[in-house]
Order: sequence, then structure tokens, then C-alpha cells
Amino acid sequence: MRIESVVHATFASTMIGLGIVGLFRPDFAPVWNPVPATVPARELLLYLGALISVTCGIGLLIPRVAIIAARLLLATLLLWLLLFRLPNFLRATVFEACWSVFPLAVMLAAALILYLWFADWDYMHLSPIRGNHGIRIARVLYGLSLIFFGTAHFIDVKDTVSLIPNWLPGHLFWAYSTGCTFVAAGVAVLLGWCGFLSCWQAPRTPSSGARPSLP
Repeated sequence: MRIESVVHATFASTMIGLGIVGLFRPDFAPVWNPVPATVPARELLLYLGALISVTCGIGLLIPRVAIIAARLLLATLLLWLLLFRLPNFLRATVFEACWSVFPLAVMLAAALILYLWFADWDYMHLSPIRGNHGIRIARVLYGLSLIFFGTAHFIDVKDTVSLIPNWLPGHLFWAYSTGCTFVAAGVAVLLGWCGFLSCWQAPRTPSSGARPSLP
């Protein structure tokens, strides 16, 4: 096994970077924060998430332990989503809950793709995510996330405009055009249209028993 693509290396580096930020500023790492204040040992969990991020990011770049890192990262992100993100739909507005769910869903989709590529024994025995099934799950997670990010440009246009540099003219144009781009890319990912143009992480469709191919 080698570093399979630019996407692989970029994702691993991103996890390392997010983990380092989380270790120094646990309240500033979007993947692991927020954790509800009512959760016991909340601060410890934030540091644990950041440490897992750094460890797994480094592990993904080391051939002999890449599969272990992929398993651990996928399991941790999935647990984080189920325990600390999805319950937000019961105690926050839909918009706020979506903002806590979809950034993590993007990372989960990428982790799933790498896991499907590196896995050996478990890949052959976990039929629900084998072959096309796992690819579709990752595509749906990523596509829905992109659609939400685009929709958020229109729902919260004031904050979107505030992020555009002052020297750039036509702030509303850029806010709406980037929102439309996100939505269009998300729809393309979900439907499998122009996957390479909409995102790099659009793998070629394998046979039902074969491993997915990384771009």
C-alpha cells in the first residue's frame, strides 16, 4: 500500500492540522467541537478527539498502519456524529443542528472512502458497506453536506457577505454565486453527474465485490 492520491495525502494532512489546532484550542476545532456542556468530562473528550485526529492523520500516511488508522478514525467520527451531533436536532433549531452535523459528515464521508480502500478482512465481511453500497453512503453524506453549505449562503446571507474581502466588489453576487455552486456540486455528487468536476472525491464505480478506486 502506498499513498494513493493527492486526496489521500490532503485528507491525512487536514486531520493532522485539525488535531493540532484542537490540542491547543479545543474550542476552535470544528470537527470535535461543540460537545454539549452537560456531557461528563467534556474537555477531556475534546482533547481525545484532537489526539485521535493527529494520530490517525499520521497513521494514514504510514503504509503498515493505514488500515488501523482508517478504522479508528471512521469509528470515532461515526460515534461523534451519533452521540454529539444528531441529538442537536432535538434541542436546537434545524439550521444550527445542520451546522453541527454536516461539517462532520464531510469528514466521515472521506474517512469512509479511505477505509473502503484500505480495509482487507473487514471489507470482505461487511456486506452493507462493500463495493457500491459504501460508495453510495459516502456520496450521499458528501452531496447533502454540499447542498446544505450552499443553502446556508442564502439563509444566512448577512454572515456570508461579512466573510468576503472588502476589496472584492459585488459582495452579494459572490455570496449567491458560491451558494449556487455548492448546491449544484452537491446535486451532481448525489446523482453522479460530472463527478470529477464537482469534487475530486468522486470515485469510479467498482463491481459489487471490488474495492473502490481513489482518484
